Amino acid sequence: MTKANETKPHWTSRQRPAAEVGRAGGTNSMFRGFSGNTQEHSASEINLLVQSQKTPRFLFRVWTSFSGGPRGSKLNTVEEIMPLAFLESGTSVNNAPASIYDMSQQQTKKMLADHLRYIIDSPIPTAFSSSSQSLPFVLDHAKDYTVARDNNCHIGIIDTTRLDEKNVVLYAPTLNMIYVDNVSLPEHEYLVFGKISGPAYQAVPYRNMLENGLSKLYTSHVSDLKSDLAVAQKLANDFRPDFALAVAAHLMTATRRDVDELREVVEALSELPIQEAWLGSPGDDGGDPQVQRGARLLHAMAVRAHAENGHQSFMALLQSIAKPIATPNEDAKEAKVRPS
Repeated sequence: MTKANETKPHWTSRQRPAAEVGRAGGTNSMFRGFSGNTQEHSASEINLLVQSQKTPRFLFRVWTSFSGGPRGSKLNTVEEIMPLAFLESGTSVNNAPASIYDMSQQQTKKMLADHLRYIIDSPIPTAFSSSSQSLPFVLDHAKDYTVARDNNCHIGIIDTTRLDEKNVVLYAPTLNMIYVDNVSLPEHEYLVFGKISGPAYQAVPYRNMLENGLSKLYTSHVSDLKSDLAVAQKLANDFRPDFALAVAAHLMTATRRDVDELREVVEALSELPIQEAWLGSPGDDGGDPQVQRGARLLHAMAVRAHAENGHQSFMALLQSIAKPIATPNEDAKEAKVRPS
């Protein structure tokens, strides 16, 4: 760690040594924009920045017209996520910080605590939005909205490697040690600072997903692979080509499959665009076995499509997805997030 009177190197994603790149794809480092002034950032905060580089490549989000309070329809669209603080920026109500690094430790602590204690009838001007690393978890929440067909419910996807440098991503469970006391922090929540738009984000209507057969996926403990694949491909095609395979992969790995089934999944999904960038780190998974399988499947497909002599690595990745890779309670955990 640098001393208080020293300046930490201001690395950009291209300037930083490869050994320091912790996030999938090596972009959107949380040190971009970090002033390096350790008088303004405690050791625990700096550690949080380091840990938060382990962000999953993809995050998912469910929102309705009421997300964020009465003005939810202005906060969330198919092209942009705007935390309430930015909607009210420049008013007497609130002035949104230009960067998380412009906020004092006390300001950040209070905003995070208020965000995580969110009360729908009294929304606070938060600079953060909430997302999850698990698509099945998000779909399960969408199903729980009793008026999901009528209240403008949408499912969004975020590519964290394409976020603006100001969009700092924080994993909720790590915040208890740093900022927030006595708040139950869910394992499936990530907080993203700032407005999100552009190529990093897209959302589609949840009703479209229902009409395209979402409710047919995993309706029993014994799923039909060909039927699941047909539905997953149809759902994926609602998203942009650069997001389609990620959606399909995370849908098809919501349940564990054997190697032969995974090979069939790969063959069927190979018609979708496979990004060479997925040859890099698949990103963190927040300890979720389903997310790990989805990320590894994308990585395996990139290896198969783009790596020279990648067959052995491809098969090793499939084996790692197929075998049990979690705790004995994995089945119980997955039952909570499997869409139905």
